Amino acid sequence: MSKLTKQTTGEAESLEQWAILVLPWLPPSALSAAASTCRSLSRVAATVNSRRVADAARGLEIYPIPFHNPTSDPTPYSYFLYSRFPFSSPPPFCQSWGGNLSRPATNPFSLANFISSVTTVSFFSGCDCVGCSIDGGCPCSGFDDGGGIGVGSLRECGVHCSCGLECVNRTTQRGIGVRVKIVRDLKKGWGLHADQVLNKGEFICEYAGIIKL
Repeated sequence: MSKLTKQTTGEAESLEQWAILVLPWLPPSALSAAASTCRSLSRVAATVNSRRVADAARGLEIYPIPFHNPTSDPTPYSYFLYSRFPFSSPPPFCQSWGGNLSRPATNPFSLANFISSVTTVSFFSGCDCVGCSIDGGCPCSGFDDGGGIGVGSLRECGVHCSCGLECVNRTTQRGIGVRVKIVRDLKKGWGLHADQVLNKGEFICEYAGIIKL
């Protein structure tokens, strides 16, 4: 191998090492523009795109949330910011996505993160349970089915409760606990689908959109 070839190879490797840190921060349009400039950036951009398709949750959930597009539309995924907790105001301008597929070894639920994501109100009070239960033994537990119209509400232990991180009455605070996927439909766009058999009444995830009755 000539000296010039070694130098060119080394420069390409250095560029790719730099690119894998920067390109995951780019939206699809900018990522596509970067990929069109040279082969090295094209390879890194392809890796970023494949990792984005593999997990919309950025490794923040217990299970990955893949995209699936069976339609003729070439769009491989939908680009959006993702968080397990409410974003601060204003939300971040951008978010790294596709640079690393490492997954948490355990449930990433953190009471400290949950506390920092909500506004503390002085008149809130919590339970004094040592071991909470969801069968009525804990004063925080309860479910209102919304009068049978399909829009109910669930009460859980909160930031002022004395129970620990593994409390069974913190279902929605633990994030998505079942396998789901995001599927593309030509008429309706992207939608969330179950990727496993679900039991009746099993919690899937918190819906933060608008409900129209």
